[in-house]
Amino acid sequence: MSFLDSAAIASRRQRQVQRVLYVTLGLNVLVFLIKLILGLTTGSLSLIADALHSSTDSASNILGLVAVRFSSPEPDDDHPYGHRKFEAIGALGIAAFLGMASLEILRTAVERFWEPQPHLQIDELTLGVMVGVLGINVF
Repeated sequence: MSFLDSAAIASRRQRQVQRVLYVTLGLNVLVFLIKLILGLTTGSLSLIADALHSSTDSASNILGLVAVRFSSPEPDDDHPYGHRKFEAIGALGIAAFLGMASLEILRTAVERFWEPQPHLQIDELTLGVMVGVLGINVF
């Protein structure tokens, strides 16, 4: 395989990864908004926490798009082996997003343990929307 063939394959792979990240970003933003609205209207900590998780997924998608953009596989004079390490740095950033979300969820759960909230009010519409969001998450 020649250098041009491998560069074309790498470029095609990069476009495919970007396409997947854009679609996933759109779905994550949609799911985040639905979960946040339902969580705030019902007072459900689990939905608000899941909305926070979806927001970190969205931030991870954006970070992934940036990392893919900067990890162009073509070597240059300063980087004879390319820029692939940007992907590793992006993965580290995604781990940091998830860590921050986990700490926030834990903090809120402990806070609500000591100061309980009123009972949740979930109607049929809310339940239906939650099942629809579950379908998007499984997708």
